[in-house]
Amino acid sequence: MALTRQNTGWTDLAATSGFTPHSDVNNAAHHAEDAFATVADTPSDLPATGNWRGRRIPVVSADANYEWNGTSWDLAPVFSLVFDEVVGSISGAPTGPTNIRVKMIDQVVTLASNGTANVTYGTTFPNGTIAVLAHNGDAAGAPNTTCEADSAHWTASGFQVYAFATSTGTARTGSFRVVGVAMGW
Repeated sequence: MALTRQNTGWTDLAATSGFTPHSDVNNAAHHAEDAFATVADTPSDLPATGNWRGRRIPVVSADANYEWNGTSWDLAPVFSLVFDEVVGSISGAPTGPTNIRVKMIDQVVTLASNGTANVTYGTTFPNGTIAVLAHNGDAAGAPNTTCEADSAHWTASGFQVYAFATSTGTARTGSFRVVGVAMGW
């Protein structure tokens, strides 16, 4: 069975004297989700209908939670940061309180002759990338090498990295490990 329920019975919601549409409907939806705690075997088993933004379902084969973004399922972030203020401006980036997502990066790429390579995220950010901190992840294999994430090439699905010899500025080529953090919304 692809989708399973973790419990075996219905739980009645307590009757209330008043009805506040937004909060009561949200409370009922969250209560129902908790009561039935759906689990999927694989990402392809996740339901295509009956979802709401923020719904999370554990996927056994991925050993991770997936979250409905309003139109499709994304790998759910392990944690989210909420910023009260964003200083400066990035075209299209949020400027007030918002839910910022963080991705950890550990990827081996092949650098082209100009020292660049594309680093892609496993799942895209819903809107775009705000910041990337990329570093040389293999100091022994690529000593004296610096890498930078080119902000002109940040997208919702990844970024371009440029690796070069620290002392001469000469572009590096070949296999290269990039580690770091990307933030998006």
